[in-house]
Amino acid sequence: MKRLKGSSMTLAERLESKQSSHEKMVEGSSWLTAGSMLSRLMGALYIIPWGAMMGANRDAANALFAVGYSIYALFIQLSTAGFPAAISKLVANYNSKKEYKTAWELFIKSLWFMIGAGIIFGGIMYAIAPTVAAWSPETNIEYGVKVIRSLVPAVMIIPAMSLVRGFYQGYNDMAPSAISQLLEQFVRIIYMIVMTFIIMKMLSGDYSTAVAHSTFAAVVGAIVSMMYLVYKLWRDKPGLDELMEKDENPHKISSISLFAELIRESIPFVIITSGIQFASLIDMFSYSQLRGWFESFNVDSSVTAEMIKTEYAIFSFNANKIIMIIISLAVSIAATALPLLASHFVAEDHDEVKEIIRKNTGLYAFIMFPAAIGMAVVAAPMYNIFYSPDTIGTQALVVSCIMSIILGAYTVFSAMLQAVQQNNEAIKALMIGLFAKVLWQPVCIYYFAVSGPLWSTTFGFAVASYYLVYRLKQVTDFDIMGTLKDLVHISAITLAMFVTSFATLKLVSLVLNVDRKFPALIAVLIVAAVGGGTYAGLALKTKIADEMLGSKVDGIRRKLRLHKG
Repeated sequence: MKRLKGSSMTLAERLESKQSSHEKMVEGSSWLTAGSMLSRLMGALYIIPWGAMMGANRDAANALFAVGYSIYALFIQLSTAGFPAAISKLVANYNSKKEYKTAWELFIKSLWFMIGAGIIFGGIMYAIAPTVAAWSPETNIEYGVKVIRSLVPAVMIIPAMSLVRGFYQGYNDMAPSAISQLLEQFVRIIYMIVMTFIIMKMLSGDYSTAVAHSTFAAVVGAIVSMMYLVYKLWRDKPGLDELMEKDENPHKISSISLFAELIRESIPFVIITSGIQFASLIDMFSYSQLRGWFESFNVDSSVTAEMIKTEYAIFSFNANKIIMIIISLAVSIAATALPLLASHFVAEDHDEVKEIIRKNTGLYAFIMFPAAIGMAVVAAPMYNIFYSPDTIGTQALVVSCIMSIILGAYTVFSAMLQAVQQNNEAIKALMIGLFAKVLWQPVCIYYFAVSGPLWSTTFGFAVASYYLVYRLKQVTDFDIMGTLKDLVHISAITLAMFVTSFATLKLVSLVLNVDRKFPALIAVLIVAAVGGGTYAGLALKTKIADEMLGSKVDGIRRKLRLHKG
């Protein structure tokens, strides 16, 4: 049979593919990056019409939304228990040993387990909603309870859905994950916008009801995504059956042994991948208390509880919603590298392990650096497009962009350390990072107020990332000097992009009033075109793009006549 390329490959053909690890990593990252970027972009753009429909209640609605999603994100992490990432790693391991039946058996039994876990954690989240709402910055506990409980059905569905995505990623097939993400987000946003319009504009309803329906939209999106994944699995099952007939190690492993291995792998994943959510919860439970306490010492202070709630919305929802677009890039790269790195590490292919670590780090920087710095440059008009002109909001977005680079590094390096069987060290790195954040939280809030929690998170996860790199070097002895050389080159062309983007924004601002939404959008598009063109041109000219994306980009260089020298 003629082997197909890209997303049209069967799972068996993917295993037999002669692509290099770097080519698989770039292809997989492309799928997940496209899916995550478009999904996150849709998830950010809806804020514009949604906020407009909320009117004067926009900031209060954002804060209420953030309260629901902060605890929801943590429960998603807890209910999935790291199983999707673990199943991806273990399926890759078993496939590398041609134990296809074991991989399938592990997946099916884990699927039933995840269905049960979703139901249990959904029930727990429903029960503790009043307590969480009472501790949150939301002043109306009833509103908080309503929004948190609207997300309970999603907690019940998403664990099983995530496991199916992890199964496909174990075969280095990232397309189902990307497509299902897009479907999930598209349906979610349509439901959210329509219901908000009906409640706020047609029925003149209460904003808390509109927020509750907006969060319930996650349930509707999850159902549609799960339907697609079940259909995809049904279509692929005949090919999987043929693959299992080729099993070279047809032996039966007990369910207890399979689950013991899966749980042993999954526990570190749930702890480590929950790290960012843990940081968000620290902010949710400490910001209003610390901010109010510090202001109590200032007799001239006019800061009220409602103002503190608005500040919380600015950094935890407003800025966070925008930067999650770029953080999703790092998550995509980490998810792609995990099964590749795990399979080569199990096979004791040390040279390939070192190469994957260097290339994966370079690919992360190649995508993340320009995305984060570029967004920081246009922070003011970008914040205006999504919300309204706001100096404090702009400052929070700039700091969030810096923070996203560090959070992205933590995501990528923790995934790689786990792939080389160093789960305990990855957990240790997270504990060190969270401790550093807690230690600096009061200081940062005192000096930076709204941006304080963002700075403490940046500092804490920078410490964690340093420890991850240190341990990864000890375990694999990867080429750290070569990696640093790649990062210096990428930083240099990112700096050139920053200069041209900043200059372009200043020039455009002389002509356009970026305090208005449409001119701000035009300004962002112009700056993005100039900055992106500068970065792409230099990456092609210096051949950094070849190093990160492979030799296929040479065709683009030829067409643009950008040959070096």
